[in-house]
Amino acid sequence: MAHHKSDEERILNDQNTPRFCVENRQISWVLMIGTILWGIYGYIQMPKRKDPKFGSTRAAVVCAWPGVSVDKIEQLITKKIEAKIAGNVKVEKIESVSRSNLAIILIALEESTVNDVGKQWDDIALRLNTINDLPDGAGPVTFLRDFGETAALMITVASPKAGAAEISWRADQVRTALAAERVKAPRSGRRTAGILAFPVSVSPVVPRQVRDLFIDYAKQNKRGKDMRPIEGPGFVGVDGDFGDDDAAIAA
Repeated sequence: MAHHKSDEERILNDQNTPRFCVENRQISWVLMIGTILWGIYGYIQMPKRKDPKFGSTRAAVVCAWPGVSVDKIEQLITKKIEAKIAGNVKVEKIESVSRSNLAIILIALEESTVNDVGKQWDDIALRLNTINDLPDGAGPVTFLRDFGETAALMITVASPKAGAAEISWRADQVRTALAAERVKAPRSGRRTAGILAFPVSVSPVVPRQVRDLFIDYAKQNKRGKDMRPIEGPGFVGVDGDFGDDDAAIAA
């Protein structure tokens, strides 16, 4: 037969934590005071910086090669950098993004290196410094070891406002280039020009590629006739017969 304990028997015989604390008050007081003191000590020793410093296991490598296609960036830039980074045994993952003009490589170290992350970044930096066979015009290789420590990253690109003298000079340059090109163009049809301006200090290689892509797109979609590329100091553009509908041209 099963024997069920009465409430009186349980009160007299069962042992549990509340019963132990009540019957051994001295031990309970000591444990409670010790816990309070431990909490006070932890609070005093706790870092109190507004932005606490943590070892980040994420970094990035950036290398530019202006005016070059994605395929060449991948073969001649990205793969070389990836091979150097992979030489570090603590690297857990390597991700890369190859774009026209730019290669971006993201590095992730093993989580076990969080307390010794500086040593691993120094090793990778030394390996990257040994890359001395990049093609002409490529580089430099920029190692962003504090990439993973940024909670929010804002990149702003701005240029000072152009003065009246610069605007007038640029307008004269565009007018001269258009006049020289339209002399060669047929007289029939309404001609429209589109101009892309940029700082004179910037190489025209990339804007020129954008202009040529636009011309190819317009030709494939039959959006214009007799399109002629134009360019000058600080601008590139296209002049052609795009029809009489301004709304269609803008679209």
